[in-house]
Amino acid sequence: RIDTKLPWTIAKWAMSLDGAIATSSGDSKWITNSKSRRVVHEFRSTLDAIVIGIGTALADDPMLTCRLDETDSNAKPARIATRIVMDQNARLPCDSRLVQSAREFPLWVVVGQAANQSSLKQLENAGAKILQVGLTREAAPREALKLSPFYEHSLSEMLRECGRHNFTNIMIEGGAKLLGQAFDIGCIDQIECFIAPKVIGNGMAPVGGIGKEWMRDVDRWRLVQSTIRDGDTHLTLRKPIAKG
Repeated sequence: RIDTKLPWTIAKWAMSLDGAIATSSGDSKWITNSKSRRVVHEFRSTLDAIVIGIGTALADDPMLTCRLDETDSNAKPARIATRIVMDQNARLPCDSRLVQSAREFPLWVVVGQAANQSSLKQLENAGAKILQVGLTREAAPREALKLSPFYEHSLSEMLRECGRHNFTNIMIEGGAKLLGQAFDIGCIDQIECFIAPKVIGNGMAPVGGIGKEWMRDVDRWRLVQSTIRDGDTHLTLRKPIAKG
């Protein structure tokens, strides 16, 4: 953050052996085991922010809070992460768990300029911070890459806003479209990947976006740590060291 004015950005996902984060019906509870999920909550306890897309918010109705020990009400995280939802059209329901808990746990909703003003007012009244992102000529989508205009600009603006709030590290937890766009614009510094010894078949991939057309252009990430917990494999990787 000191060097770039931006937070260290972590991409996290859990998947099966065949690379699926959910079945074809969207069911994802639970791919990994309880020990892996515990590690995720330990990560959340050290973060300044957790980011998801509106698709994940609508499908899972998550809280995105840190639950270190459900049997010990005194177990407190080192930090209370701000929950951030990338929500172009302000579709996040006011009866969602994220909004209902906005006065207790910070919630940002990143929206586009055309978002419904009534919805924005309701979210603000519930305690959410609204970050409204407009597209400028400089921030217009690159036609050759066909990036989503909202995601390309809003991700960059969200990261700058995190930097302005002195956030040092954030984690993007999905979904696939958001993670894919984050990789496409090159803002990911670290990967936390949990792999369960299961084969789903015809499942949903963890990372979407544009991706790479040729293997020679694919980044090779540096493996920092590999841990096995009751059969699940947890990989930590950092910035690419080479291509191909």
